[in-house]
Amino acid sequence: MMTPHEINALEDREARLKFEMLLADISSRFTGLAPGEVDREILDAQRRICDALGLDLSVLWQWLPENQGLLTITHLYRRFEGPPVPDRMNASEYFPYLMNPLLAGKVVALSIG
Repeated sequence: MMTPHEINALEDREARLKFEMLLADISSRFTGLAPGEVDREILDAQRRICDALGLDLSVLWQWLPENQGLLTITHLYRRFEGPPVPDRMNASEYFPYLMNPLLAGKVVALSIG
């Protein structure tokens, strides 16, 4: 008989494997896509990842070439309606703690919860 700890470890491994398989499937869908299909696949990938992780919102931002302090939304997935999201944001104002590492090319990982 398995202990509760062993059961939790097994469930964690199964959940991780399921998520890794989702990411592999999403990645494979981008191979050979026509340029006109990329946006649709990005939105579908956002939806699938949100569903898998129980998230309500996924936003992809892009630095504006003329001003790296400004971000613009390229793709937005929402499970539910919500307040309007600005088209552009001043990253230094909204994310001051992230700017230096990001501009230095570092990976920034945030954990919520």
